[in-house]
Amino acid sequence: AGLGRCNSLVVFVDYSAHGDSLLVEITEQRKNLAFAKIVEILEPSPFRVKPPCRHFIVCGGCSWQHLSQASQLEQKNSLIQDSLIEVFKTHPAEILPVIPSPKSYNYRNRIQMTADLGKWHFRKKHSADLVSVKTCFLVEEPVLALVENPPPKLLDKTRYDLRLQQDGKVLITPLQEETE
Repeated sequence: AGLGRCNSLVVFVDYSAHGDSLLVEITEQRKNLAFAKIVEILEPSPFRVKPPCRHFIVCGGCSWQHLSQASQLEQKNSLIQDSLIEVFKTHPAEILPVIPSPKSYNYRNRIQMTADLGKWHFRKKHSADLVSVKTCFLVEEPVLALVENPPPKLLDKTRYDLRLQQDGKVLITPLQEETE
C-alpha cells in the first residue's frame, strides 16, 4: 500500500504508486491513520504500469504488479531499510540493495491456494473470500502447471501449500487453518 497524508492523518492506499495523484475513499479510520481505496487516478505516476494479471486488484496473491520493475525494487529496498531502522532504532551503516530476480514473472517457487469444487482459488485481498484463478504470472512453470490443471481428489475448502522442490517436483501440502 502506498502512503499519503491528509492534514495529520496518515492514509494507506492499496495499489497506489509513488507520484500518483488520486481521489480516494476512506474505508477504515483509526485515531491517526486510515485505510483508503482508489476511486479515481487523476494523474498516474510515471512508475505505474498496466498489470498483466486480470485478477490483480481482487486477488491477494501479489501487490506489486502495478509498478515498474525498477520502482518495485526501490520500494522493497525502502521497506527493508525502514524496517531495520524501526527494529534497531538506528541507521545501519550499510544496507545492501535487493538483488532482483533475472525474471520479471514466473519467479516464485511457493504459493498458498485453497481448493474448492475441483478448482484452485487465491484469497481475496484483506478477506477470506475466494477468487477463482486459472493462471498466475508469479509462480514458476512446474507450479503454474498445477495451478492451470489441478490434480483430482483435492479436498474442498482446504488450503494448500504448493512448493517447487530442488528436484523439480511440486510438493502439495494441506495446511491446518488457524482457529479463532
